[in-house]
Amino acid sequence: AKSKRENLLSKTMMECYPGIVNTEMFSQLKNCMEKRTSQKMENEFTYPDGTKRWFVLSFEPVPEGVFILSQDITKNKESKEEIKKLSRAVQQSPASVLITDSNGDIDYVNDRFCEMTGYTRKEVIGKNPRILKSGYQNTSFYKEMWKKIISGKEWKGELQNKKKDGTLYWESAVISPLVDDNGNVTHFVSVQEDITDRKRSQESLKIFRELIEQSNDAIEIVDPDTGQVMDCNEKAFKQLGYTRKEYLSLKVFDYDANLTEAKFSEITATIKSKGSLIFETELERKDGFKLPGEVSVKYIKIDREYIIAVIRDITERKKAEQKIKLSEGKYRNLVDNALIGVYEATLDGKLIFANQILLDMIGVQNIEELKDTKIYELYADPLDREKLIGALKENGFITNYEIDFNLNERGVIHTLVSAKLDGYKITGMILDISEKKAAEIAMKEAKEKAEEMNRLKSIFLANMSHELRTPLIGILGYAEFLGQEIKNKELSEMATIIRQSGIRLNKTLNNILDIARIEAEHAQINLEKRNLMELLSEQVKLFKMAAELKNISLSFKCTEKELNAKIDERLFVAIIDNILDNAIKYTNKGKIEIKAKKEENKAVIEIKDTGIGIPENQLNIIFEPFRQASEGLNRRYEGTGLGLSIVKRFIDIMKGTITVKSKEGEGSTFTLKFPLINLVS
Repeated sequence: AKSKRENLLSKTMMECYPGIVNTEMFSQLKNCMEKRTSQKMENEFTYPDGTKRWFVLSFEPVPEGVFILSQDITKNKESKEEIKKLSRAVQQSPASVLITDSNGDIDYVNDRFCEMTGYTRKEVIGKNPRILKSGYQNTSFYKEMWKKIISGKEWKGELQNKKKDGTLYWESAVISPLVDDNGNVTHFVSVQEDITDRKRSQESLKIFRELIEQSNDAIEIVDPDTGQVMDCNEKAFKQLGYTRKEYLSLKVFDYDANLTEAKFSEITATIKSKGSLIFETELERKDGFKLPGEVSVKYIKIDREYIIAVIRDITERKKAEQKIKLSEGKYRNLVDNALIGVYEATLDGKLIFANQILLDMIGVQNIEELKDTKIYELYADPLDREKLIGALKENGFITNYEIDFNLNERGVIHTLVSAKLDGYKITGMILDISEKKAAEIAMKEAKEKAEEMNRLKSIFLANMSHELRTPLIGILGYAEFLGQEIKNKELSEMATIIRQSGIRLNKTLNNILDIARIEAEHAQINLEKRNLMELLSEQVKLFKMAAELKNISLSFKCTEKELNAKIDERLFVAIIDNILDNAIKYTNKGKIEIKAKKEENKAVIEIKDTGIGIPENQLNIIFEPFRQASEGLNRRYEGTGLGLSIVKRFIDIMKGTITVKSKEGEGSTFTLKFPLINLVS
């Protein structure tokens, strides 16, 4: 009990409260008495019965001594302490706390809010929480939320907000209004929890669940102790004709035709020791129909033990395997009766399989005779096998690889090998081309002999130039002399015919000798830089008279002043002579046009006539020696058929090209192209 008034009067403070002289209160009292100044302090006073209370003590000096005013603040102190505890709890809370005024402007945030959003208190105090908006929720969402809390009701929900650095996060929030004694909302308190990881986990679970539901295989979770199906995807119950509810009431040995409760226990023990297991079984549908299945099971332990089973319907695979078995028999029969050697071998040279053709090729009855023989022992050149294996390892396959095998009884045989490398096994085919090889060798030898004979012929003709020309020059000379001296008209005409025939023979001889020199590689080529325009103009002048005698128009047009090319003048003139001579010879009426122009880096010369033309089926032979569009007994024009052949050879020597377009009865156009050069260079 507190001291009664009558017990305190007439007593000193030291008598009433022993030890008071050692307290702060007594020190303040003493200061007031001595210094005559006012003093004030808070003091926790302990009563004799041990109870404690807080007071605010005011000491005022008065004439009689000191006036002491004591005010009990125990309840106020306790309230402040409670507020302090609450403040500390909010400040240190693992949840984010945000307090706004009635307008929604931020008054307070705790440390967790700053950690979660990246903002400092200074940056958010006085701001509206809309600075956290990510744009995920629309305006109507926030209007509904605001409508609820200003009505004095609590709002709960999830928000996607944005941190200071732009990172998006999810929070679970509870927003509560604070009301005063009159029921007016003064503040809003929002407590938020970062649930980003939880949302991601939920989304991942949702995605995985969706993937499992859409799987083409049945997936189920099984209790390893009882075999009870705990959960499954849609494929699991639908492929066996059950509803989900029906299927989840089953145990695995209810639908596995090969499984008993005892066998399930054995499998479970094996799975626990190995971690996983794959096996084939037979599944029984609700309607009794059975289908083959491949089961892949895995043991896992989280909060408890589970078995995850993936069950695949392998009906189609079983059908395919059956077809493969049937086709393998057909394939083996086909391979054994093939017309080409078929084999399988290991990389180290051991023969695994050989069909009958290959066995006959090697000269053995069956593959057992080759069990002690390595393939590389059959190669005529062991290095060939090293090259073959190297090519297989690099590319995975080879096609038509020529290999010679040395077989004791047959000797060396030539083959074409095609093979594929599959892991450590080689599968291939071997074709015996010995007869073909012999024919090729014989053909090559015959070709070489023919080429040699042709070369000797060309050398002979080239060397006979002098012997052939000398008597011909004499004939021409005397024929011309006789034509001038003989007065008898008939004899004079005979001399003229001899001379004309000699000229024709001389021209033919020159063509033959030109061909011979080219083929014998004795032709002297002198390439020089020349202006083709000058040479073309001279040739046109020379042929002008011959054209006029046949009433043919001969014209020459050029868009360039110079067309400089590196040519042999003699060969170029011969080319133009031959083409113009043919144009005049085969044109009975109309015209011959010569055009020269520049196209990119080429000099282009076109010689166009309105002559008899060339049949389309003869265009491919006119550049061959001794060939004409009109041949045999039906020939209508003189000539050896060497002119265009010489033209083609000469153009090729000077790196040019020649093409022809023609239509029978309408004329021909020959186009020549030569590389241009710069005469100044």
